[in-house]
Amino acid sequence: ILSVDDKAAKVRIEPGEPTPSSEYPPLLESVQSSTYSVFYRGAFELHRQSKGNINVINVVDVEDYLYAVVPSEMSSGKISQYEERIEALKAQAILARTVAYKNIVYDGINANEVNITTTDQAYKGYMVVNDGSVRVYESSNGSKAVDQTRGQVLFYHGKMIDSVLYSDNNGGITED
Repeated sequence: ILSVDDKAAKVRIEPGEPTPSSEYPPLLESVQSSTYSVFYRGAFELHRQSKGNINVINVVDVEDYLYAVVPSEMSSGKISQYEERIEALKAQAILARTVAYKNIVYDGINANEVNITTTDQAYKGYMVVNDGSVRVYESSNGSKAVDQTRGQVLFYHGKMIDSVLYSDNNGGITED
């Protein structure tokens, strides 16, 4: 579905409904090359900026966004490893949700502006198709952790915390 809003200088692209036999949710494809594509949940908005630049924004529900963030930030393991990993995954989901909510800038209509790199948190989308091979980034264990902590964020002295610094791959050492 394509809609254009001339007043706001933006275009919104939404996925169609998947076929009944599809094993995937409604997704949009971002073609990177003739053999490499990334698929995302939600919609794309193209915002015209000054000097002719265009920002492409993946507008997605925060909980759906977290389905891809949690397993991108830490290994969610095999389905059989659920019991041994669930508490760490739930902590990761709460931290990631807090970062997402705290970094969202509201423009009155949509929430946007979370960096998808290690600056904020890794977001690789739903899946990648490269030379015919499929890699799904969302995981059963990660999605369960997101669902079990739905809506939970961190507060300190009655306010959502301003900064969450966390890492799963720094060797256990942090420095001021």
